[in-house]
Amino acid sequence: HIFLLGVFSFQWGGRTYIRSLPWYTPHTVIDGKLRPGPCDDNTAIYLISQYQYSIYALVLNQGLPFREPVYHNWLFLLAFLACTVLTGLFIFQPFPWLTHIMNLVSLRETSVQITFVLGIGLNLVVAILIELIVGRKKITRFLEDVRFFSRPRARYIQIAEQWGAVYSDFTSKNFYK
Repeated sequence: HIFLLGVFSFQWGGRTYIRSLPWYTPHTVIDGKLRPGPCDDNTAIYLISQYQYSIYALVLNQGLPFREPVYHNWLFLLAFLACTVLTGLFIFQPFPWLTHIMNLVSLRETSVQITFVLGIGLNLVVAILIELIVGRKKITRFLEDVRFFSRPRARYIQIAEQWGAVYSDFTSKNFYK
């Protein structure tokens, strides 16, 4: 769940950033309906999500059930590098014929392109940190404890289980020997 929060946050942040730029053009609306066509929103979400697919595939490849480092899986590594390079080309040098087919627009300024790359780099760092923390079960254990004590019924179940263990020890045949 925490990874989904990261995905949403970075996509929302990228979209908000694009909308704050002076040259932002929203979706075209005709008679109350969205008209399909190139749009800055589509471009921002597409580019960020493409990198997120690669980032989370790379980061989550480290944990269970995978035991080998990522560089042992040559096909995965090759696909990861190809996707990263192609998406990088979309940011810095988009193909006009492909952006037209996909209803994307060019990121018009170098500063915007660099900001996108920095945001994607930050997304990678955050994803790695989340995996390191969650992978070691620190957050998971904490959340389980919070959830356990937040339900009043859970405390009674714990007491009943403890007394059940004591009761079963008391009534067992080994207790009287």
